[in-house]
Amino acid sequence: MTARRVHFLLAAALFGSAAAADPLAAAVGRNVLPKALSGSSETLAMSALAEADIAADEAWRAVATEEELFARQRAMRARFLAALGGLPARTPLQARTTGTLAADGGIRIEKILFASQPGFWVSGNAYVPAAKPPYPALLVPCGHAENGKASKGYQYAGILGARAGFLTLVFDPVDQGERVREARYSNWRGHNWGGALADRLGWSFARIRVWDAMRALDYLQERPDVDGGRMCVYGISGGGTATALVMSLDDRVKAAAPACFISTLRDTFDQRQPSDAEQEHFGQLAFGLNHLGYLLLRAPSPVLLCTTLDDFFPYKGAASTIAAAQDVARRFGWEDRFAIVRGMCGHYWPEGSRMGSLDWFRRWLNGDASAMRPNLDSYRVENVGLALDAKDYGFVQKQVASFRADEELLATPDGRTCALPGARTVLDLFADELSRLAAARADARPVPKEVASLAGIRLLGRPVGQAHALGEEKVADVMVERISFFTPDGAQIPAALLVPASAKSSPVLICGDGQRTARLELARRALAAGSPVLLPDLCGWGELGRFRRKFSAQAVPDETLAMTWYPLGRTLVGIRAENLLDCAAYLARRFASKPRLEACGRAAIPAAHARFVSPESFAGPPAVHDPPPSWSEEVRTGAKANFADSVHGALAVYDWPDLIPVQR
Repeated sequence: MTARRVHFLLAAALFGSAAAADPLAAAVGRNVLPKALSGSSETLAMSALAEADIAADEAWRAVATEEELFARQRAMRARFLAALGGLPARTPLQARTTGTLAADGGIRIEKILFASQPGFWVSGNAYVPAAKPPYPALLVPCGHAENGKASKGYQYAGILGARAGFLTLVFDPVDQGERVREARYSNWRGHNWGGALADRLGWSFARIRVWDAMRALDYLQERPDVDGGRMCVYGISGGGTATALVMSLDDRVKAAAPACFISTLRDTFDQRQPSDAEQEHFGQLAFGLNHLGYLLLRAPSPVLLCTTLDDFFPYKGAASTIAAAQDVARRFGWEDRFAIVRGMCGHYWPEGSRMGSLDWFRRWLNGDASAMRPNLDSYRVENVGLALDAKDYGFVQKQVASFRADEELLATPDGRTCALPGARTVLDLFADELSRLAAARADARPVPKEVASLAGIRLLGRPVGQAHALGEEKVADVMVERISFFTPDGAQIPAALLVPASAKSSPVLICGDGQRTARLELARRALAAGSPVLLPDLCGWGELGRFRRKFSAQAVPDETLAMTWYPLGRTLVGIRAENLLDCAAYLARRFASKPRLEACGRAAIPAAHARFVSPESFAGPPAVHDPPPSWSEEVRTGAKANFADSVHGALAVYDWPDLIPVQR
């Protein structure tokens, strides 16, 4: 018998004995819904996302004229920038070269630093061709490699770019390479940790990545050996994301080749999971920005889509997106501006994609129409035999370049940009914005309509949950009713209603972020006072807390659900507040009295919102037990925060404890 099986049997025995000793706990803990519906919160969110993603595709496909396309581009770029939280002001780059190295074939590697914001240092390596300048420039934003630009894959990208005649800049993303602030938050862990904090400020973590890339283009433009009118960008994975973002927003990018990122949102979310914080933007589908939008926001600027057939950014989505882009472009004679190369591997940057990208850039930046092979599938032959970073997709090994040790490529004395004099970190940027927002709202008080709008609480016209009785049982002098609140859009909220034999007081609505039985002691106190008690499982909690996907570096399971709603501009805080309003309305109708509201743990946040936006629904402010920190405190201390407990941009108007009146 396996250890897991023994653990299960022991747990079952303990639960059975506890249930026998406490029949009320057993009755409250029994499922209201069939187990098949335990993942229904995720299913509903995924369905809504797929519908919105398809609608965004259709809106792009409906564009009929160049004028209409360009107008759509302008409007959407403005909305996109707003979703990022705007961009910082341009400040002096303070660029410097801290050392040089020689590489194969006469290439020179320069170790460089520049400040994308004051004190916010970016480390990079510039691979300078052996030929005479001026050079076209190639920007390579790194993907999620712990050592950033020093990864063999990114060294190779720099070497190949310089061999092809491009001055190639490879730079470290924040939280990677020399820009790691704290080891436990390096790489995508730091991006998602920072993303949840940035969300409270009204920023996307992509704001930081986009701005670093734009300032890298500034750096390249300032170099006297670069032709600033011929700049291109390519990268893979997180670097493919950065490529897609900067190519869609910066007019200086004359051609691009994002690898292993562009697909469709619906396929990516369904096959994999919500992507990292910089890869999704709050409300993007609400204004029609999807992966097809990244390709068409700068049309007719040429884009080569680099894909692999076994990627976790699904190939079928990439094929759909490139076909749609080509369909739109064909109407205006731009069909040669969008193309795709495919590799027979997983999430990887195969040789054929690299070489095809460089040929693409020569085609469009150098005006060499013969540079690109007519048969794009022929680039796959380049993939045979290349083994890089222990990824072997061929049969014969071949030496592609000589690589440097990580420490040889450092642009800083000790490999840490945050140790430079006067250096600032992401947390410092957040703290500055927090102070600015706090000062701006110092004398203002939030109003219900504004709070409801930010949280996405629909006070009018929302699909209201109707209570359906699904069973009951008598436990001593308490009737336990199993109820679910079904809404026309398919949502359901299971709940246990406890009605004492002599109900003489107002009902009590007790919500929490765990199982219903965890709130039973509070329920017993209310029952003893003669109050009926409703114990609901809000969206994504309790019975509804089963998810088949997992958001990267999440601290709570419902983070997956929060990030699925995120591109749609919906917050779990708002959805759960709506659940509470439905429950409160039911209790008021049934018992002819407004319910008191109590909230445990993380449920304090939606409870505070529900009561604030609709005070008439409850008998006084909510009583909260073991609440989470304020949003401001999380930002100030750099806490591990959750998107599931956030309202995008709320700190411009209020902090969640502001919604609960101070008891005197």
